[in-house]
Amino acid sequence: MAKKEKARKPKMAPHKKKAIIKTSIEAFIIVITIAVGMTIPRLYANTTAGDIVERTLGKFFDIGNLILNNYLRIIETLTILLFIWILKKVIGWALVLFLDKKTYNSSPITLLRSIISYFLVLLGIIFVLSAWGVDSSTLLVSLGLIGFAVSFGAQSIIEDLLAGVLIILDNQYQVDDIVYLDGFRGRVLEINLRTTKFLDLGNLDVKYVNNRDVRNVINASQRNSVAICEVGIEYGEDIKRVEEIVNEYLPTMFENHPEILEIPKYLGISSLGDSAVVLKIIAVTKEDNKFQVQRILNREIKLLFDAHQIGIPFPQVTISHLQENDN
Repeated sequence: MAKKEKARKPKMAPHKKKAIIKTSIEAFIIVITIAVGMTIPRLYANTTAGDIVERTLGKFFDIGNLILNNYLRIIETLTILLFIWILKKVIGWALVLFLDKKTYNSSPITLLRSIISYFLVLLGIIFVLSAWGVDSSTLLVSLGLIGFAVSFGAQSIIEDLLAGVLIILDNQYQVDDIVYLDGFRGRVLEINLRTTKFLDLGNLDVKYVNNRDVRNVINASQRNSVAICEVGIEYGEDIKRVEEIVNEYLPTMFENHPEILEIPKYLGISSLGDSAVVLKIIAVTKEDNKFQVQRILNREIKLLFDAHQIGIPFPQVTISHLQENDN
């Protein structure tokens, strides 16, 4: 009997090797840092090296003394964090209690919730730093200077924030609206101060767009949409007969399909093609159902034409055979 070949071990992917090497280096650095911080101050006490390590790394690893010397500040910090968390929850519950679901998810309320979250985080930082001995007035001046300096280096972020506020205040679109943006069609999933999140209705991908890049947006959900069906018939068909059959059937189509909001309309002859007379039919529907209604129109018209023997032309290729004369 032939010996079974030993199963080959799968080779490790290069990115996994790099990840393992990176993790090993990081773990080595952490171990060395802990060892230095805990041993040097004890082995080399009253020396320059020992004093340097004691004043830097030693403080972080002397957990006991850190807690004993600052337990009141630690308790105050935890109290502040708990207070900020409770305040955020109470505000959130109040909004849920006094607002209906649609209003709660509207763009202005979403903006208000974002502003409240940022404000509470900033408030918590100021209180915590004050608890650890930082003067609040000096802190506010420092934050102002930092904000002034950051504004020059973060102009794009500021543009996103301002654009996000204007989008919400102008009510350009809201969550669940379907919009067209630079050839992209998607549903609005979330509106933030910096970005807007869209769902691609074609392949269900999620697209993030910086608010400053949202220009010339078309909101297709603010009004009803129109599904269009253009179908060609042969030139030999009786146009008046075909139009009469179509107009008689359109109310039936409306009754059979709840996605269609009004009785479809026959608009007449759209164009005269090379081999077909093109008829145009439209139906009013929601933007969500636009393409589904378009497929319904195509199917119903095809079945209607088949039932009444109305010819729909299709591309044909004529092959001619050339005979050579033997002279």
